[in-house]
Amino acid sequence: LAPAPTEFQFPASWSSDARSLVFGQGNDLYVWSEDADAPVRRLTNSSFRIIGAELSPDGNWLAYVYEEAGRFEVHVASYPDMSSTQQVSARGGRAPVWSGDGRKLVYLEPIPNDPKQVFSVVEIDVTTGDGRFSRSAGRRLFDVPWYSPAGVKRGYDMTADAERFIFVRRSYAIPAVDLDRIHVVQNWFNLLRERAPVRPD
Repeated sequence: LAPAPTEFQFPASWSSDARSLVFGQGNDLYVWSEDADAPVRRLTNSSFRIIGAELSPDGNWLAYVYEEAGRFEVHVASYPDMSSTQQVSARGGRAPVWSGDGRKLVYLEPIPNDPKQVFSVVEIDVTTGDGRFSRSAGRRLFDVPWYSPAGVKRGYDMTADAERFIFVRRSYAIPAVDLDRIHVVQNWFNLLRERAPVRPD
């Protein structure tokens, strides 16, 4: 997508209308837009690595992870001008994701010196309006072992109401699980109902 295809690129976040795509290349974020005269535009110019990015549902804010001196923190910037930026994590942060209404932002906070790479799922309340962004203090929801495929993928998702989560788990199977194929599960909702039936109240 960007002018230097020899650098590693990764898709980060589609806009809600699926007409633009934020993606990463090198240390920076870019956006490809279907409607723009210049389809690719650079969003950041950083000497440190930026990974992972999530557009808010209304398309006015971009949450991303900024790495400096080996420490990752979650930042939120006004989009697409990136003129107003603030750090929202306090003790490290990875893999931000918005709730469906844009009123909550969830990210993963590392637990210091944990050999199993366990992270705390942290939630903040978000208020926006008139080009302003404000947030509450973070609330720890629960802890979970986190695995990020390729190091730049979020590795988890949540429902639009921010009530339920699904995580990619690392396989420790012996022998190792084949990684050279993709498995497609059809009608997986029916399979889910069979294996995890809803209990009547």
